[in-house]
Amino acid sequence: MTASYETVITGLDGNVLSATFHAPPLNLIGPEVVRDLVALLDELSAPTAPRVVIFDSADADFFFPHVDLTKVAEYTAEAAKAGGPGDASLGMLFRKLGRLPAVTIAKLRGRARGAGSEFLLACDMRFAARENAILSQPDVGIGAPPGAGGIQQLTRLLGRGRALEAVPTSSDFDADLAECYGWVNRAVPDAELDELVAGIAARIGGFPRDALIAAKSAINAISLPTPAEVRADAALFQQLVRGETATQRTAELFKQGLSPGAPPPSSRLERGWANCRPSIRPSTRPSQTVGRGGPLPHARERPYMETRLSSMCCTPVMPFTPCVPAEGS
Repeated sequence: MTASYETVITGLDGNVLSATFHAPPLNLIGPEVVRDLVALLDELSAPTAPRVVIFDSADADFFFPHVDLTKVAEYTAEAAKAGGPGDASLGMLFRKLGRLPAVTIAKLRGRARGAGSEFLLACDMRFAARENAILSQPDVGIGAPPGAGGIQQLTRLLGRGRALEAVPTSSDFDADLAECYGWVNRAVPDAELDELVAGIAARIGGFPRDALIAAKSAINAISLPTPAEVRADAALFQQLVRGETATQRTAELFKQGLSPGAPPPSSRLERGWANCRPSIRPSTRPSQTVGRGGPLPHARERPYMETRLSSMCCTPVMPFTPCVPAEGS
C-alpha cells in the first residue's frame, strides 16, 4: 500500500490492512470520504493487495452517522469515478467493496445509520461493541427507501419479515438485537472487540490468497444483489429523496437540530449535551428495552443532532427479546 488518504488512516500488519475512518467532527460520508474510499478500493483490487482489511472509526461515538446532506452532488460525482457516470451512486461503490479480492471486516463502535449502515452491510463481516453500537436505516422516516444496498442486503441477511421490521420502522437497533437478527456477526463487550477481530483477521490472512478469493467469489455469486438490482434501488432513492415529502421532512429535521453537514466547532450540534437521552419504546420489561444489559452505557451523552434524527425518524432502540431456539432444533 503506497497511497496516503485525507480521511483514512491505514496500517499494514503482514497480510492484514487496518483502515480507520477519521473525518471529524462527525465522520459524515462526504466527498472526501468517498474520494478516499474509491482510491482505497482501487488499491485493494491489485493482485498484491492485503488479503484482509479491517475497517473501523477513529470516533468511538460515530462510525458513519449519515451522509453529508450539503454535498450530495459532490460525493455522488466522486462515487462515479469507481464505475463511470452510469454508476454514480453509493450503492454501486459499495457493491465494488463487496466484490473485492480481499476479505473485509467491519469493527463497529458508535452509530452507523443510513449509508453508514449500508457501508457495513457491504463488508464481508461485521462485529459490534455491545456497549454503544447502533445500526439503523432511517431513510423511510425521511421519505425515501434505502438506496445504497440496504434493502437488498438486509432482506438477504435478516429475511423478509425482519427486513420489513427494520426498514419501514426506521428504528435504531442495538448490538444485541442486531446480532440476534443477523445484521452483525457477533456483539461482544467493547474490551473484547479488538482482540476478536484481530484474531479472525490474522487467521484468514494466513491462508492462501487464491483459496480465499475463490471461496469469497462463490459465496458472492449466491448472496450478492445484481448490478441491476442495486441500480434500481439507487434510482428510486434519488427520485423520492428529491420529492416534496422528503424535502419537507428533511427541512424539519434541520429545524429540529439535525446537522446537514459538518457543524462549526462552536455549534452545540457537534458535541451538544442538552436533552440528549432518547425516548425508549415502551416495554413490559424495561431492563430489556435497549438490549440484554438494559440501558446502554454512555461515555458521553448522545449528541443533540443524533437525538433529533431519532425522535423524528427512528424509535430508539428496538426492544430486545433473546433469541430462543425453536422446540426440537
